[in-house]
Amino acid sequence: MADGIGVGSALRRAREIRGITVEEAARDTKLRPEQLLAALPRAMATLTDPASCGPVTLAMCQDVQAEAHDFPEAFFEPALWRSRRQPCDPAELAELARLVRGASAPLIVAGGGVLYSQAEAALSAFARAARVPVCETQAGKGALPWDHPCALGGVGVTGTSAANAAAAEADLVIGIGTRLQDFTTASRTLFANPAARLVQVNVAAFDAHKHGALAVVGDARAVIEALGETVAGYRVPAAWEARCAEALADWNAAADAVTAAPAIEGPPTDAQVIGAVQRCAGERSVVWPPPAACPASCTGCGVPPTATPITWNTAIPAWAMRSPAALG
Repeated sequence: MADGIGVGSALRRAREIRGITVEEAARDTKLRPEQLLAALPRAMATLTDPASCGPVTLAMCQDVQAEAHDFPEAFFEPALWRSRRQPCDPAELAELARLVRGASAPLIVAGGGVLYSQAEAALSAFARAARVPVCETQAGKGALPWDHPCALGGVGVTGTSAANAAAAEADLVIGIGTRLQDFTTASRTLFANPAARLVQVNVAAFDAHKHGALAVVGDARAVIEALGETVAGYRVPAAWEARCAEALADWNAAADAVTAAPAIEGPPTDAQVIGAVQRCAGERSVVWPPPAACPASCTGCGVPPTATPITWNTAIPAWAMRSPAALG
């Protein structure tokens, strides 16, 4: 949701959108130019807030745009706005570490928060050291390179058979930077192990407490790095590592078969088109499917095979809006 500042010349009300409040007082009153002295810093604070960040709109009616104000010179001095990297509570980290050490089949679900936090390298190092399998949401695509030894690919209704099999069996599911929405959880049916514990690592407390999870509120990279230090030397049981590797090999074989170049003339299948994109994609490729394409098959088949996040343009309005916004 966008943060906004609105004005109405004939209305009396107070509007609050994510903490930005503008008083729209009496008939014929207008938003004053000097209100920008408070509004612009609040806008920048919203843009750089790790939990509530989002687009900001400053809207002024035309007559206000034509007004002048003697702003102080200090207001135009260059300023550096830093995004906070929030550590988690030590007690939450200790409980997470205890669950990891006691798990026989742990699984990490990497969401878009891993990318926003620039935690890809930290996640890769932790997964490689502990051999914890990692699957990705659509927003988390590219959190690990497709050929990382612990990468199981997409998860959920658009996921790989390897990731979904691991999710069904896991006794500890650690969501990192994900809201665990319906596509990821298959409408709360995917994590089928009745003994499974769910942990949510998220910078937003609202999302960290979803699905009755143990909430670890903090920046994804900070939490991953702290967890790696706390459980240094831990490695998943060999049997779990082997089952995930076998399931991944089966998935890769099936995906290779359906994405191979067509042997006969005629229109290619969707999967064969995906295979052609895979074979042509470079290390920094961005895939832009046409509006009629669904990202489901692309997410599952890993297009392109790279650590680069994918920008989608689809016929679904919510996604269709994000792609143009991402390109500015």
